[in-house]
Amino acid sequence: MHPIYDSFYLDLLRSLEDCKLNRSSEEERLECCYEKALHHWEQLKSYFRDHQFESTAEEVFFFKQVKPVFISEIEYSLLRYQSYLFEPDRDEEARIYFWKMECRKIRTFLANHSAFFDYLDCGDNSMDSQFFLPRNSDGSNFLLFGRSYDLGVNTASSHDWIISMRMTYKKYHEYINAHSGLSLE
Repeated sequence: MHPIYDSFYLDLLRSLEDCKLNRSSEEERLECCYEKALHHWEQLKSYFRDHQFESTAEEVFFFKQVKPVFISEIEYSLLRYQSYLFEPDRDEEARIYFWKMECRKIRTFLANHSAFFDYLDCGDNSMDSQFFLPRNSDGSNFLLFGRSYDLGVNTASSHDWIISMRMTYKKYHEYINAHSGLSLE
């Protein structure tokens, strides 16, 4: 990452670690992680609103590599909090079903965006300016992902949210397997 983004990211990691170590309950830890991730994203967003990108390549890099890291922490906190609230705790069969449905949601997302992931994974960058420059956005990000923290016209590209959610779901899947005691695909 660019040194300025590294600084924002390290601050985010320190804040998240503080939440995990210094909150007494799981609910407080999850709420804190969400609040800190959102706060750090807002700080970064404010920074890049006040500073123009030096090049198109830097702008693509930001929306392809940097922003998804921050957004994935927000989304991961939301998923963890949701699972904390809704995981059945008295009925083992319902608990297993709950986690299987969470994994199904992940598989569906990955399948729906497999062509885009193939594009990313093969190292192709021929469509990067279309996918990762806000000025070229097709607006699908607002229809499909429209989060209140990510509705600015100049703060979202059409595809950065897909990378964010891929990162989120990877981390969430690891959590599901560790937490549930199940080995789910």
